[in-house]
Amino acid sequence: MQQRWAFTVEKASSGAARALEAELLRRKDPRFKAVVQPDLPAANTWQGLLRKGLQGSKAGGTRSTSTSTSTSGGKRREDLCGADVVQTIGVNLRTRRELRSYLHQKVTECRDRYGCDGEDGDDDEGTTRMRALLCVSGGHPARRLPFLGGRAGILADSADLLREASRCRDTLGSLALGRESLAPGDPFELWCVENPLQAFDGGRLARKLEAGATKVVTQPPLLRDAFLRWFEECDGALGGTLTGTTPDPFLVGVPCITSANSLSFWLEICGVRAQDSEEAMAALGDLRRRQDSMAPRDFDDFCLERTRELVELCKGLPHVSGLHFMPVTAKGYKQLLSLDL
Repeated sequence: MQQRWAFTVEKASSGAARALEAELLRRKDPRFKAVVQPDLPAANTWQGLLRKGLQGSKAGGTRSTSTSTSTSGGKRREDLCGADVVQTIGVNLRTRRELRSYLHQKVTECRDRYGCDGEDGDDDEGTTRMRALLCVSGGHPARRLPFLGGRAGILADSADLLREASRCRDTLGSLALGRESLAPGDPFELWCVENPLQAFDGGRLARKLEAGATKVVTQPPLLRDAFLRWFEECDGALGGTLTGTTPDPFLVGVPCITSANSLSFWLEICGVRAQDSEEAMAALGDLRRRQDSMAPRDFDDFCLERTRELVELCKGLPHVSGLHFMPVTAKGYKQLLSLDL
């Protein structure tokens, strides 16, 4: 693996996965630069929203929404073993007018959750810092309505969010790091996301880079041919920008696929309808056949080898500076811990 590469990892949500995440961070591998904290909508499909509503009704319409990090003894902060944190900020159903206040809200929440302001270490080595904001449009299904989402819609998009974050970057950075102002060497960046499993849109990516994005986290290379084609088109259209003003901005997403259902989940997340893609149908069919015919341990070894192959694939891509691992489940984290990076 290229020594210059940096790794990030998606924040674990379940208890079992969090324990394995802690094991990963305790290794103190200097290439693992940050944990990415998600900012998820209530659901990303209309069916999901309906289920959420029904669950709320069955619970009597009351549920706890507290995310407090305080206890009677003061702040209880999550330990990332010195790794930095990247806070995802999703626009979802917000308009352009709401972006500045939401940016300040999410930065404050993240700072208080992880102690990024230096209160517990005063910038000593090993203190968690907020390295970046990952600005995304978000997956709320209402964004697919033409009068709400899109460039002509009334809702903001990720480029709008990046633009607003750029305008107040010094304020957000000083808030995140507990400083009066940002120093030139302070690591506080703006990141964005692209999906190479969809058709390449050079104008959209250019808008994000022009709005201030310095890193681009990609969705994973689940479909090899489509993924390589996207990077080839990107290099042809924006190669000069990606070696000049924004050198090597890509962090390629690497999921830890552990089953056919896991692959199906990621294809859906990436907006790929398997029935509309011969490549997706072939990949799913092959994985299902192997899962049904192989012993569980042998199938786990096969899935581990597939993830190794994804990592190898990324080595040959242009303008890539690292990998963003997305284990999701405890089984996915076990696979990540077994990778020889």
